[in-house]
Amino acid sequence: MKKVIIPALLFVVAIPATAQHLGNPDTPFTFSQLIGNMSDTLVYIILGVAILMLFLVAAVYFSVGRLRDKIKGETDPIYAARAQQSFWARLFGVNPIEEDKDKVLDHNYDDIHELDNPIPAWFMWLFYGSVVIAIVYMLNYHVLDSGKLQLEEYAAEIEQAEIDKIAYLKKVGDKINAETVTLLATKEDLAKGKELYIKTGSCVTCHKEDGGGNVGPNLTDEYWKHGGGIKNVFKTIIEGVPNTGMKSWKKDFSNLEIQQIASYVISLQGTNPANAKEPEGEKWEDNTELKVIEVDTLKLSMK
Repeated sequence: MKKVIIPALLFVVAIPATAQHLGNPDTPFTFSQLIGNMSDTLVYIILGVAILMLFLVAAVYFSVGRLRDKIKGETDPIYAARAQQSFWARLFGVNPIEEDKDKVLDHNYDDIHELDNPIPAWFMWLFYGSVVIAIVYMLNYHVLDSGKLQLEEYAAEIEQAEIDKIAYLKKVGDKINAETVTLLATKEDLAKGKELYIKTGSCVTCHKEDGGGNVGPNLTDEYWKHGGGIKNVFKTIIEGVPNTGMKSWKKDFSNLEIQQIASYVISLQGTNPANAKEPEGEKWEDNTELKVIEVDTLKLSMK
């Protein structure tokens, strides 16, 4: 009983400490993942009842053993010594000192005697279990290749993280539209906008890498055919312009990526690239800035 109970309890306790992920890395470990479709509550109730029953059986087992030792101890000093042992000594099979006389070997060096005292059974069970686990581990990870090593697991987690990142950016991007979009000014956002702008088959085809204009208009001057400013540029990119070469890019990029592209396009203002196209459209003035100036002027006049 002791040989089975202790390793079983150690195994149950060690399950959540495994280094390998079980299922989705983002999902916390639960015992129900090992048992099927049971709910966590039901699993813990069953496990609690099982542990309680195991405790009661162990208590009865040790109580009967102590009672047996007390009865036999009336005539046998060895059993009398066992009856005086603590719970932990009985649990781990520690023999009473009175039994040592029966284990003395014929080795006597300067009155130092050697006992035939083997390693405790619980320790041997752990040792043999470690050997079995090592063999299974080697077969699983190095022979059959049915399990992922740490580097492979790391690569899989990086891949999953990239998928989660794309999903997150899409979720965030869905909240951005032509009314809520704002101008981005961080180096990271502008660098990402430039990367998407010069991507093969995107903006660079019609507007050149420097924004000077090719088939499409010059993006570096103050003149715009469909309105300047972050909101108009964002709307033009995401919806396109019918009956022109400017298609809708909302199927190619997320709303957040289009916001980054639009912000990069606006950052090209005033760069004056070589061989740029002549201005097209109307000169754009940011009405928002004008309103701010008007309000400030009105406040000053009131003062």
